[in-house]
Amino acid sequence: MPLELQQSIAASIELDSFQLSYRPGDVIAGKVVRIQLEQPGDVTVTLQFWARVKTYTTERRGNNNTTHHYRGESSLFNIAKTLYQGEASVGKNVWPFTLTIPDTHLPPRPAPGNSLPPSHYVRDEYHNGRHRVYLYVKYVVEAEIRDTSRRGNSGLATLPLNIRNPSSLTPIQDNAVLAMATEERIKTLHLLPEYANESLSFRQHMASVFKRSAVPQYNVAIVVEFPSVIQLEHPSPLPFRIRGIVRNGENKTTSSVAEKPPEIHLVSGAVYLRSATNTEGLESTSFDFYGKLSNYVEGCWNHHPLIMRTDFMDFDGKQLAVPMEHQQGKEAAIDIGKNLNLGLSTRGVQESGKFLPFAVPLYPSFHSQHVQHIHELKWELVFACAGKKFEIGGKHPVRVMGPSEEREQQILGIIGEEGIKAALTAWAHGNVHSPTLALGMP
Repeated sequence: MPLELQQSIAASIELDSFQLSYRPGDVIAGKVVRIQLEQPGDVTVTLQFWARVKTYTTERRGNNNTTHHYRGESSLFNIAKTLYQGEASVGKNVWPFTLTIPDTHLPPRPAPGNSLPPSHYVRDEYHNGRHRVYLYVKYVVEAEIRDTSRRGNSGLATLPLNIRNPSSLTPIQDNAVLAMATEERIKTLHLLPEYANESLSFRQHMASVFKRSAVPQYNVAIVVEFPSVIQLEHPSPLPFRIRGIVRNGENKTTSSVAEKPPEIHLVSGAVYLRSATNTEGLESTSFDFYGKLSNYVEGCWNHHPLIMRTDFMDFDGKQLAVPMEHQQGKEAAIDIGKNLNLGLSTRGVQESGKFLPFAVPLYPSFHSQHVQHIHELKWELVFACAGKKFEIGGKHPVRVMGPSEEREQQILGIIGEEGIKAALTAWAHGNVHSPTLALGMP
């Protein structure tokens, strides 16, 4: 599914200014150009601005690897106008135009998610390559010059546009931080001061197994505070905080342990974003394996690692202790994101001054009638206490926002007009899946 770039002397499209991206409601100004080499001729110049969602899925089934093909498509809008009817003189002919990018389906549809999706490309492959999904959301300006005075001298030009959803004017001030608590119970003689640094004998090990009621226990809740809204290119580190709460009371923490609870250390962990693109309600003539009309595509989860650590240490090179609420107050917490100076962009993650690229680009979330791009934050953390290790995990839907409009302007100022032209050219020729990926910036 190419991006539909086509230009020639018989017909070309030139925009008055180069922009890396456009938003719904923006006005595009440009001109259709024709170089007439022969004698003058009568022409009709028409302009179309259209947007479509297209999917193509292949699936191999059975022992004989029979391949099934599914196609889906939906038109978001199609604006057509006639720019000129008359004579084209020898030399350069120019016909100016302006277009306004719609902010909804045309004609409007009385359905939820009526907003338009941004330009988007997906290539998913899973089940060892047995299932492949290709998806394009394309916005294209198309100009046709028909020579009505003679045959075989017409021209067609097409120009893809990069459309993005608007973001906040300035960097967001609130990540809408949520908290998730996981209960953990630790039972071991190592909780007692006299055994804290001692190796247990075989008899003591057996007592821990068969006389559980005599073994002290430590009940804690590990609280993970995570952002539910994430903005790309944000100047502040992404928050990800951890704290602990001692659970006292009947059948909870042993009283002698509660008086002086042992430290809990964060040993290792993985935090990553997952993204997937789903489509539904597309016009389709393809049928699935069971003979049902196939107009729904569920994309696979792509992983974007944010934090991957096998050993967490504090600034002094010591094991990272988890702050406990009863000792240091409710506001005390380890902020891993702040400690690592964690920042995100479409291309990768900045961590401790290093740029780590993603295998799959990270795009903002969106939800439209036919296409949804969703995200989920997931974590797996390993802790140690009193000689025992335990693991907790969690996941939660999050919304990923594009860079603020302020940051977008800063980026454009850095790369300049030539950088914008180069990025758009690389994208239009299919060298990258988004102009942002061709900017040469982390």
